[in-house]
Amino acid sequence: MDPPKTLVADFHDWYDTEHVPARLRIPGFESAVRYEATGDATRFAVCYFIDDLVALQRDDYKRLKTMPSARTEQMLAAVRGFTRYIAELVADTGHCEPTGDLIVHALDVGPSEAQGLEVRYRAWAGEAATPQGRWKRVRLYRTTGEGAGPEWTHLGLHEVDRSVGDAAASAPIDDLLGQLGAPDGVSAGSGIRASAQFRYRPFRVMSGTDFR
Repeated sequence: MDPPKTLVADFHDWYDTEHVPARLRIPGFESAVRYEATGDATRFAVCYFIDDLVALQRDDYKRLKTMPSARTEQMLAAVRGFTRYIAELVADTGHCEPTGDLIVHALDVGPSEAQGLEVRYRAWAGEAATPQGRWKRVRLYRTTGEGAGPEWTHLGLHEVDRSVGDAAASAPIDDLLGQLGAPDGVSAGSGIRASAQFRYRPFRVMSGTDFR
């Protein structure tokens, strides 16, 4: 999200004292990480990590969505670039502290290519990511189709050392997409319908245990 310059301080206060805590009090919400873009992506982003999508069906969560506070309504009306995705974990190379940068690979993959993408992604991630290496952690998510924003089918979250440049970060994913028939990451009729890369830097980590 991009808040107006005049509301940036209020935006952060709202996020840190109301928006995130209200969600982390709900059973099933484990943690949240807030990020700021280092490039052309929407300026601020947050990832909520939950132990099961059932948490989103709880009455207390539904109340947050259907009966937002006046301050929440004000903020959401003022920001630009709002997107929201719900996604299921497909692959994860293991925990590490979010101290580097987060590279987000957003993919729109046709149904015929989805399984192949997930298999190849798991294999590549298992070889590439080590806590001591430049790729610290790799996760792949399959979106549920709910939310707001471009219709990405998969989101790859790569926690990398800050020394990893943008070109180096995109190279293995370009190679992987090429294996699926998209020589430049995007090719009409190949099953890989679109892709994009965004880079973020974490600036706040919040745990559910802090609010329950």
